[in-house]
Amino acid sequence: MKKVLKKVTALVLSAGIILSPAYNTMAMETGVVENTQNATLQDGIYTPTNFSFSGGSGKVTITCSQVEIKNGEAFATIKFSSTKYTNVKVSDTDYAPTSNTDGSIFVIPVNANGETAIVATTVAMSKTSDVEYTLTLAVDKSGRVETYTDGYYTKNVTIPMDLKNPKYSDGRVFSYPKNPYSFNVTTTIKDGKIVAVDYTDGVNVAASGSDRNYLIWAMDGHVVTNPGYYYIDPETPKTAEDVVETGIEEQVIAHNGVDGVDVVTGATITSKAIIEAVEDAVERAKTGDKDDPEPTIYAEPATPDVVPEDGVYTTFAEGDSLSIDYEPVVLKVEKGIMKADFVIQQRQSSYPYIYTGSEDDAIKAGETSWYYPEDFDYGYKNPGSLFKNVIITSLDKNLDFVNFASGSGNWFNRQIYFGSKYLRKVDDRVLKDGTYTPVDAEYITAPDFSEPEENTEDEVESKKDLVVTFGKVTAQNKVNTVELVLSSETDAKVAESIMVGDTVYTDQDDNALTATFNVPFTLNKWTRASYVENGKKVVDEGFNFVLDVHVHDYEKVVKKATLTKDGEIKYICSCGDVEKTEKIYAAKTVQLNKTSLVYTGRALKPSIVIKDSKKKTISKSNYTVTYKNNTNVGKAIVVVKGKNNYNFTKTLTFTINPSNTAISKITAEKKAFIVKWKAFNSKKASGYQIRYSTDKNMKKAKLATINKNTITSKKINAISKKKYYVQIRTYKTVNGKKYYSSWSKTKSVTTKK
Repeated sequence: MKKVLKKVTALVLSAGIILSPAYNTMAMETGVVENTQNATLQDGIYTPTNFSFSGGSGKVTITCSQVEIKNGEAFATIKFSSTKYTNVKVSDTDYAPTSNTDGSIFVIPVNANGETAIVATTVAMSKTSDVEYTLTLAVDKSGRVETYTDGYYTKNVTIPMDLKNPKYSDGRVFSYPKNPYSFNVTTTIKDGKIVAVDYTDGVNVAASGSDRNYLIWAMDGHVVTNPGYYYIDPETPKTAEDVVETGIEEQVIAHNGVDGVDVVTGATITSKAIIEAVEDAVERAKTGDKDDPEPTIYAEPATPDVVPEDGVYTTFAEGDSLSIDYEPVVLKVEKGIMKADFVIQQRQSSYPYIYTGSEDDAIKAGETSWYYPEDFDYGYKNPGSLFKNVIITSLDKNLDFVNFASGSGNWFNRQIYFGSKYLRKVDDRVLKDGTYTPVDAEYITAPDFSEPEENTEDEVESKKDLVVTFGKVTAQNKVNTVELVLSSETDAKVAESIMVGDTVYTDQDDNALTATFNVPFTLNKWTRASYVENGKKVVDEGFNFVLDVHVHDYEKVVKKATLTKDGEIKYICSCGDVEKTEKIYAAKTVQLNKTSLVYTGRALKPSIVIKDSKKKTISKSNYTVTYKNNTNVGKAIVVVKGKNNYNFTKTLTFTINPSNTAISKITAEKKAFIVKWKAFNSKKASGYQIRYSTDKNMKKAKLATINKNTITSKKINAISKKKYYVQIRTYKTVNGKKYYSSWSKTKSVTTKK
């Protein structure tokens, strides 16, 4: 039978804390990889100690939320700020995105401590394009995140009641019950995070003191831990809202465990028991020893807080029983802490100070923790109070706060909803002087956080009363201005003047139905334009606008030239605009300056000459040359490969012939002559050839071949008495083929009778 738990509603702090247990629920095999400090990283999830990237145009950013070490390999979860990335290639392997909802998220193999080159494919441009990036990571063991198994972990705790009876200032003495009481503490872990601490099966123990009864119990998931301060009439039923909570639950959730959790004054013993139960749950979660079957929870754990990444944003809010939705909210996020600047349309006398939390919390915190308005005369008609740096815990939730009414002297409970629907991250880029085209332009008269189907026909029709058309954007001296044209479907001029900031801007056209204003703005920041009456702005009349601009981000796209086809370089913007195109002519001829060389005993490297189809010599920086078999006699190989703007491979050959010897002496004999020469070793020659002729031009010459390189003379016989012209050359046999040197200088001899 399943255990039934009543859910405790607990406040989840949103300081951007990452829970020590990660989301993984499966134990990993142990493996190690070396990091830059020669330490080891065990298999698991890590938060990078450093991450950066280079490449791209600079408009798209890349972040890395975690690195998983598995079997000695590192896999990073990276996120492109654009949703238009469809593929990432790492070492010739393609990886598809795991999500394209909020940016483009990929899980790819990386070097955990060093650089990783990737090629990312984007469809943001006019056609699919590949962009090169280099990711640089640093991971060490300090960033390792514990892995906990999601589930429910229950432990029964017992509270001894052998306590000293308290005595209070009014003289009353109360008797604590002497019998111990016990109850179950169930810790819920979801997505690796502690999301709830629940109590059930408590034993009610009653005791009497003075003329009152008081109880120590577990009721509806809550525990009374300080009975001496809590009185009830036994005949009057109590609800869960009447029961005092320990405050331990909120601390455990905020700290993701018990480290740093303090016991509650007046409830020390109970606090320690709950802490012990949570410690037990955490240890069991490491091994997956969860409750089976799982207990039934009546209520789902609190929804996670919505906290954007660090930066400055503008958005809007709406409030309970107050006007807060006219002026944009400035939201500053740093290390997961959100601080909001917003205006409440009430005078300072109505809102002298506010506090985020309950009235009791405000009184306990004291005046130094209250928020005071910095500007109480914020406009004409319905003036407002400006509050700055108010810490808020989450977007898209009704957040409790109280305000003090000086007139009545009372605190009033309120709620404010800060929505992410209109959230825009402020862009502080400084534009170069010039004109630009507005993009992502938007305007509203008031925020609308309702679902689309909730809008009535009257509400939809009312939004047509104002039409804002965005004209050109001008940047000059670091100031951006935009042309706004206001019109209305009611055939009446909307306004003669508007106020942006502290400056009034008047209509610049003569049209009876439209009004044109050139006003300053900051990129991607909501700006309030209020209507003006009697020279002052009217807070609750006007509109808000926001826009970005398109700045050409030309990227170099190269189509490389080959041996037969021309290439080109295009500079293409993400909007499809082409700034310029450069022709790359084909590498039409690739030649050696010499194709035959003489053996020297050293590596021979004839130079390369490459000319394009326009007969222009291509620079040596655009190709590489590799020589093979280029020292000894035989056929040498040259491999030429294009690089940079060229893509080709060309293989050439040249011949290395043996070096020549010379005739050292010729001796005439009777109808013969003897030729002598200097012998070569086997590296230089395999043998020799002699040719002789009665014609000094060696016409009809005869050959004599000597097949040993060690022989140094040869007798030529059976010839008539005549004058002969004689030459000699060496040859070398390589792989069955003979390579010959050039012929030596000619010498002559006249034979004897």
